[in-house]
Amino acid sequence: MLSSSQVCVIIAARNAESFIQETLESFRGLDHILAIVVVHDHSTDGTLALVQGLVTTLGLPLRVIDADGKQALGAAESRNLGTHTSLGNILRFF
Repeated sequence: MLSSSQVCVIIAARNAESFIQETLESFRGLDHILAIVVVHDHSTDGTLALVQGLVTTLGLPLRVIDADGKQALGAAESRNLGTHTSLGNILRFF
């Protein structure tokens, strides 16, 4: 059985404005979540601004990483970037 605060959720987000808030809200009330890392991968919509605004309003252990570079990393590389900054001993990818 999981003890509290073990899981780190990593979300690769590119052009996710239409669903990212609902995704993040689904983690409310889960006490085993240590951190949620959203890796913003060069969206052309309002994903980054929306997630940055949700950091303070959702009350979740939410961190945002804005991928550097001139082009999109893709889901796999974005997840890898999130892994390098994650906490906890169990990783869950979305």
